[in-house]
Amino acid sequence: MHVYYCRKCKQDSVSPVCEHCGVQITSVNQNERFRWKSVRVPLGDSATVGSVLRALVITLLLLSVFLFVGEMLFAHDKRMAIRLMTMDGALPWLLAMLCIAMGIALLVLGLQGPEEIHFVLDARGAHRQTWIVPGRLKCIARCIPYDETRIVPGPDGDDRMMIGESHLVWTDV
Repeated sequence: MHVYYCRKCKQDSVSPVCEHCGVQITSVNQNERFRWKSVRVPLGDSATVGSVLRALVITLLLLSVFLFVGEMLFAHDKRMAIRLMTMDGALPWLLAMLCIAMGIALLVLGLQGPEEIHFVLDARGAHRQTWIVPGRLKCIARCIPYDETRIVPGPDGDDRMMIGESHLVWTDV
């Protein structure tokens, strides 16, 4: 969305005349901004779910190889190493642990809830802010502290909390 920024009332306006205070916005090129937002649900994001599940499968494979090599090195009977990797050995337990870990990972992703990502392009640079609806359980699922001082009312009146912010200044590029 193309907007103009009024420095007097610190609000965005659709036209070069501020909708809030009525002042003509001078130096339009310096106060022009493009802004948009994206709502993302971690459980619905295929890249996030895929990377979590991929990490769990890689961990399972590394654990299996570690157990197999350890059994080959330290066992008196080398056939025990092969038996370990069959359905009579540790393989069912490893698969059960994988299923439990996947369930816990999907539960944690589901508890995080949606997040809003706000993007702004202006004369100074590119800016990104990530906001969530605050809650102790959502913060625990994201491994961030729940801080009541960071909770602010949003544009619709609901409470929200900023969990991330980044700025790319054009002079740095």
